[in-house]
Amino acid sequence: MSNSWQYSTIHNSPCKVIEEQTLWGQTVCRVWLPNQDAVVRVPSSALLPLNVALRTELEAHRIGYISAAAKVAEVLEGGSNASDGHVLLAPMESNVVPLPHQIHALSRAVSCDRVRYLLADEVGLGKTIEAGLIMRELKLRGLVRRTLVVAPKGLATQWVAEMQTHFNEQFRLVLGDDIGTLQRLVPGSDNGDSPWSIFDQVIVSLDSVKPMDKRRGWLAERVGAYNRSRYEELITAGWDLVIVDETHRLGGSTDQAAERLRSHPLPHWLEKMTVDCLHAHGGKATQKRTGWELTWPDGDVSHRCVFSSRDAQNKPDTLLLNLENNRLRGLALNLPQIMAAQPIPCVSLSGLPPTISGFWALFEIRLQAGMPQKGGLIRIPLVRRRYIAVFQSEEGAIFMPTARHIWDSLQSEVLKVLASMEPDQSIAIYNRLLQVCEDEGKELFDALQQEHQSAIAREEERGAVAFSARRRAIERAGLPEVRYYRTKQCNIEEAGWRRELESARQIVPEIRPLLLMRIMKGGSQ
Repeated sequence: MSNSWQYSTIHNSPCKVIEEQTLWGQTVCRVWLPNQDAVVRVPSSALLPLNVALRTELEAHRIGYISAAAKVAEVLEGGSNASDGHVLLAPMESNVVPLPHQIHALSRAVSCDRVRYLLADEVGLGKTIEAGLIMRELKLRGLVRRTLVVAPKGLATQWVAEMQTHFNEQFRLVLGDDIGTLQRLVPGSDNGDSPWSIFDQVIVSLDSVKPMDKRRGWLAERVGAYNRSRYEELITAGWDLVIVDETHRLGGSTDQAAERLRSHPLPHWLEKMTVDCLHAHGGKATQKRTGWELTWPDGDVSHRCVFSSRDAQNKPDTLLLNLENNRLRGLALNLPQIMAAQPIPCVSLSGLPPTISGFWALFEIRLQAGMPQKGGLIRIPLVRRRYIAVFQSEEGAIFMPTARHIWDSLQSEVLKVLASMEPDQSIAIYNRLLQVCEDEGKELFDALQQEHQSAIAREEERGAVAFSARRRAIERAGLPEVRYYRTKQCNIEEAGWRRELESARQIVPEIRPLLLMRIMKGGSQ
């Protein structure tokens, strides 16, 4: 059995047997799980041949799940293969229809790896809406959880109202008198625990947190304690996003020019991904008048679920499931790959012209850079993904637009699994389509590589400026011992940052097959 591909019933995943050992009558295998990239030991009784017959009733749901999840993942990864280009999530999940200039600002802000922008439109053009859209976009992409807004006292309550009205976001308003109360509420605040850790979304007035140099009647120690409680603890509280509004009264827009953004099929893809995933993996999904009743494979139950913000507005007391939900985002980004020896299903797909027949596949092209590290110093993505569909006719011709059309059709048309190919045929088709993907996906990988190299160049420039500014600040420290200690720490961090940066230059390309099918002409073999 060594060096053979098997199916682990414990992990519900293909695996490769590395070693087989029998001890006291028990046969145990050490296997490699490619989807987890891990080596584990399992009893041989838990392994089945990889080419075991397909369960057609589950295979259709598995295909539906993977095809919809890859659509969602393509949106999350910022892929632009779709005909409408880069997809923005925030306009779909907000109660405001943004104007064209606000959409442009949102697209610019989220197009880079780091969001650091000055929104400087004229008064009344909706900078609050732009900031809210950026925050919502980052939350939906899983990049932001804790948000701080610093605004003039006269505008702080307006920020709370607009975030609630336009984006359904609950922010906690903290004014000057509230800070002392927060410190008393946090038991460990005297031991270094920050009172700002109580809330994840906070709006504070600028005057209440602004540090002071001196105050009549106060000693330097009291001024220092005041600054620590108001300013230093605030800025070191681990915020993912900080928004500063210094001057103007800002308003939203009511123009309908961007209504098309709210009709994007992403909520449908999320619904199809979730429902098909549950059916394929032992869960249950039942649609009722009030929404979906979902039973997850681990036994958790979610009641009255909807996937569109519009449905959530029209149906009170429902649970909105969108990309802020970690479970749904995990379904989209942790897609299992298939192996060469797995049987390829023969399917029919309604809505396709009866003359279309051949072999269709969906691949993930991945760029892995360096090794992800906890608390890493560099600020660029180390994994980048894109998705490509390929189609090869029975005669061997390649039709990439047809491949994309089939992928789109899988989101709405009826799929039937008719049979499966023989193991030898499946292996041959797997290798053929893998070669097609390698040829057709080269341009896509080159674009990923260019994105990564540009990100490294920006990170190198950012780091050089940051460490230089830090050293200038250290030189202003009064005591030589303090300067020595801080310089030493700065040198250690810069050396670690440069090691991580050099590691990130090492690129590992990967092609991960997600789906392979044979499209039958007219729905028959």
